[in-house]
Amino acid sequence: MGRRRKPEGRIIPITGDPESLARLSGEPAREYEFRLYIAGTNPNSVRAIENVRRLCKSLRPSRCDLDIIDLYQQPGLARQDDVVAAPALIKISPLPRRVFVGDLADTNRVFTGLGITTAAKDVRTKSTGK
Repeated sequence: MGRRRKPEGRIIPITGDPESLARLSGEPAREYEFRLYIAGTNPNSVRAIENVRRLCKSLRPSRCDLDIIDLYQQPGLARQDDVVAAPALIKISPLPRRVFVGDLADTNRVFTGLGITTAAKDVRTKSTGK
């Protein structure tokens, strides 16, 4: 029996709306919608809230809408979103919807897990040299 040959890759032309094309080009989306699930007021929950707020600040000039949901107070929403562990961060929009569960301290890891690309350089943080 001979070795199977791997199929050659195909180039598929990308068409779509400008928002989708911007995401593929490495530009951040104009708007993000996140939902953070926490479990009460324990230290992990407090740290997760701080980390997500820092993450949203690093996405500027994009706009971030963040809903923080306590599993103990609204378990129905957790069932609706299929959340079984906390902290859990869900990227609602732009699509595709992604879920990141666990420690949210490593921003690059969270961005990768959620499929978020960021601009290589933010012109508003450029120093003037003075």
